[in-house]
Amino acid sequence: AIELRDMEFDYRRNEPLVFDYRGHTILTSVKLDFIIHDRLLLMIKAQEPITALEKDQFESQLRLSGLRTGLLVNFNVSTLRTGIHRVTLKRKET
Repeated sequence: AIELRDMEFDYRRNEPLVFDYRGHTILTSVKLDFIIHDRLLLMIKAQEPITALEKDQFESQLRLSGLRTGLLVNFNVSTLRTGIHRVTLKRKET
């Protein structure tokens, strides 16, 4: 948050995951780490390697949030580049 603020990024932190389902608003207990410029979901981790299940959960949160692009960043790696996982959702065919 400090780095984002210093770089003057527009962001929201710890936003609840809210989505519509069949005309009903669903409020979940899931908190989204950072939403940057209303376009990018940024989730921060500091743990052993990210599992496939956690990547799938992140993709589901991204889809439900209505955003298209996300970064899942794990700081518990020897080289930060290996801890960054980018997810881009494809647009729905109309």
